[in-house]
Amino acid sequence: MAVHPEEAEQRRVVVVVSNSAAQSFPEMARRGTLAALVALGAAACGPDEDVVVVGGAAGGPVPRLDVRPDLLLGRTSDRHGRRRHPRPEYRSLAALIRDSLACEGGVLDLSTLQAGQHVLQVRALGPLRNSTRDVLYEAVVPVDVRGGSATPDMVVLEPKVAFLDLRWELPESEGQSACDLGLAWSYALEAVDPDGTRPASGRFSESGRACAEPGVSVPTPLVPGRYDITVSARKPSGTSRFSRHESVVLSPGLNTLHLAAVEVGHRLSVDWRFAIGVASPTRACDPHAFHRVHLRIEDLEDDLAILDELELDCSVPRPVTIPSLRLEPGRRVRVSMEAEGEHRVLGSTDFEMPEDDAVAIVDLTAHGSGVVAWSVVGDACIRATEFRVRAEDAETAEVVWFETVSSTNVGSVTTAALPYGSYRIHIAAFRGTTEVCSAAGTRSLGSLLETWDVFHLYSR
Repeated sequence: MAVHPEEAEQRRVVVVVSNSAAQSFPEMARRGTLAALVALGAAACGPDEDVVVVGGAAGGPVPRLDVRPDLLLGRTSDRHGRRRHPRPEYRSLAALIRDSLACEGGVLDLSTLQAGQHVLQVRALGPLRNSTRDVLYEAVVPVDVRGGSATPDMVVLEPKVAFLDLRWELPESEGQSACDLGLAWSYALEAVDPDGTRPASGRFSESGRACAEPGVSVPTPLVPGRYDITVSARKPSGTSRFSRHESVVLSPGLNTLHLAAVEVGHRLSVDWRFAIGVASPTRACDPHAFHRVHLRIEDLEDDLAILDELELDCSVPRPVTIPSLRLEPGRRVRVSMEAEGEHRVLGSTDFEMPEDDAVAIVDLTAHGSGVVAWSVVGDACIRATEFRVRAEDAETAEVVWFETVSSTNVGSVTTAALPYGSYRIHIAAFRGTTEVCSAAGTRSLGSLLETWDVFHLYSR
């Protein structure tokens, strides 16, 4: 994709050559000679800057450049083509001009030069990549002095570097609704040298631009050449929601690049079913008074970081597309859901995104909690310092819950939410690292909260 150099708005440095140093720059500007230069120069100039930058997108900022002029005057050849040394008047005039050039513009008085042909070379030097004094602008022009006047009246320093006005937009169908998601723009440029290397000094980036902003004028001069450019509209979590990448060639002067961002990744939709007891799974919400469903998407590749979380009406048409989430093929996520009505139901599924939009189906099974209570009998058991309580699946003996409780003669603890079923409960009392008494038994769970029979622990 090619960018478009803007000839009419090309960034330039202008030096005015005149017969009389008394004719000030503002006076010339008032006559309309350099009105555009004055208008844009005020925005570009700082107290320590020494050139005028003209151009830039309408209403956009003009880069502030820390540059200093370097002027070489009178390096002409004799009739035999041999290089002449600068005459004294050249050296003194060059020093005067070098000291007098200012950011807002200036007038160079060349009336002291002898009549004839001269060469004027003006360069604006400034930082570029790793160099602090590289050529940003340059002009080499013949100067004809006749009868005390010099021509040309104006010397334009053409840019030797590239500037970039970067413009971006969201898909038209998304518009303000996408900005309502709290998106912010970021961009990154990476220079690609002719040999394919990507120098660290050729990388530029910025983030946190408001979603409604139309773009940015990159605030640094760039070495002309190829660049990889990426713009992204990111969610507050840092996840890229829209993006666009292009490889472009930037020419000297002002380049304008317009990038239309597209959605990143594919759409994930979710459907769910309820499994209560031995009944077949059903999608219906009404039989068990389920009204709201809580949905959470977690990143299996980033320590279960939450990618999105929604509260949904259970009766909404399904499958439900997650509006603010796009996933790249191969991305692994966990889809978890829960709801509460006559029962509390929970479910999750680990899902790998395919090469297209996809639907994850979650089976929500009934869960409840059990209250484990105990009492202790005997001196050794009474002196216990902690109680370790665990629940095992009655069929597989897999430990599904465990908790440690500080010493108390009559205690209780409530389990985490567990699927309905039978569990083997173990309680062991410890004094330090020594087990002093214990008890075990099987308990059934079939409601939101079960208060189980008390366990009695006896000293050995």
